[in-house]
Amino acid sequence: MKQKHKKRRKRRGYHCAGNHRYRRLRHRSEAETTVIVTNVLNMYQNRWNIYLTADEIDLLAKIVWVEACGEPSEGQEAVVEVVFNRMCSPDYPDTLYGVLSQDDPVQFCSWKLKDTAKPTEKEYQSIYRVLYGQTAILRSDTVYFSTFALTPQVDRKICCHCFCYGR
Repeated sequence: MKQKHKKRRKRRGYHCAGNHRYRRLRHRSEAETTVIVTNVLNMYQNRWNIYLTADEIDLLAKIVWVEACGEPSEGQEAVVEVVFNRMCSPDYPDTLYGVLSQDDPVQFCSWKLKDTAKPTEKEYQSIYRVLYGQTAILRSDTVYFSTFALTPQVDRKICCHCFCYGR
């Protein structure tokens, strides 16, 4: 009876990690599957507990490129942190698409230009640094940025952008 149970579990191909259950990828060794699962779990180690799909990362890279392509990496990472702060704020949509495409109030006027963006490795590295929890540039309530201070409460000024909180 135990043999049948083991075979059945192996055929299903589930790999458990913590409280998460992942479907093993066909034609992958146990070591490759463990690496994939570990990489997915590592994405949750940011202060927002946010995970993005590959398509969402590509979309965010386009927005970061349009908003801050001439900025240092710290400025690009701060833009990503503002997006994540908004996703976690009850005052804004809780999805990446919802935050970036929001009409009222408009924060990301770059939304209309996203299809012309040509993100580079720098934008992707900035996104991954924030996703992996390697940054803590802004306060968790910093939800605005512009070339001028949008509120009297300026958290940081990085290159050409003021990052603000409160209203």
